[in-house]
Amino acid sequence: MVERHRLQIDRRFYPCSVEMQINLGDMHVADPRFSATYDRYQPGLARFLRDEIRVRAGLSTATD
Repeated sequence: MVERHRLQIDRRFYPCSVEMQINLGDMHVADPRFSATYDRYQPGLARFLRDEIRVRAGLSTATD
């Protein structure tokens, strides 16, 4: 799922490295406008996706 997310951004919008995807995941949680976009499909989806992106990259999940 995380790789499909990254590839969709890469194909449709702009080059999306793993580092860029990590930053996007963090932004999706930090900015309520982005969180609302994801969370309208499933509450907590923005945070879940951010955490999964970070796990895949070998990083700890954020604590917010």
